[in-house]
Amino acid sequence: MTALQKDTLDLLVVTSLPWATITSRDQFGIRFRAQPIRASGEQTRPYDLSITVERDGKVIVKEASQNRMLPVSCPQRHINDGGAFCIGLGADVSVVDIPSAGAWWRTLEVFLTCQETADESGSWPDTLQLSHGDAAEIQLAAEKLAERLGQKYLYELAVAYDEGPIAELCRQVSRITGRLRRKRELCACGYTRNGRVKNRQDCARDNNPCLPVLEARRRREEARFWRQREAKFVCCGTMKVCPLKSRTVD
Repeated sequence: MTALQKDTLDLLVVTSLPWATITSRDQFGIRFRAQPIRASGEQTRPYDLSITVERDGKVIVKEASQNRMLPVSCPQRHINDGGAFCIGLGADVSVVDIPSAGAWWRTLEVFLTCQETADESGSWPDTLQLSHGDAAEIQLAAEKLAERLGQKYLYELAVAYDEGPIAELCRQVSRITGRLRRKRELCACGYTRNGRVKNRQDCARDNNPCLPVLEARRRREEARFWRQREAKFVCCGTMKVCPLKSRTVD
């Protein structure tokens, strides 16, 4: 075990929250029983989990018991191939000090309560949903831009329901140029020059970030993520909506 691995495990031990009872710790990792409190005030089901740390400091958390509560893998429930939890973008490499270790536990807490919702309803909470693979980075960039442009609701509408002006405009994005067609029409995001809204051609020339363009890119990356999995993986059958539904476990 490297010093980095040991330090990361030490940080996670000293910052563990009351709902996480550590049952064992050795040079290979931590094993613990987790039962966070849900918004209803009730505890979740008991999860028997393990934490290991790779040589580069990456934290891996997954179920440790053979009596599993969760699917072995399910992108819709943010469980990677092999059972490792994807608790948040970048969360697996974020534990570097006491505050970040505490934040890691709080992120895991949200993840586990969302698993309860998914188990009961077959859906992941919309407000906590993030795209898969490289599409996640694009989504976060688009959300930040939408916030700055005052179009947060419209962007959320496009992502969650494929509705609204951003959803409509992303279908006008050229796969060749990666920008909106109809160059003479006004900029979709409202960028201005000398007090006037730019046209799309000017926005493209100035390389202005564009919500419909980002959303079109996000959708392409999300589709690519599922194409890479549809030939190799089957659906666990626990979620109402899953692109792998045609390949379900018997």
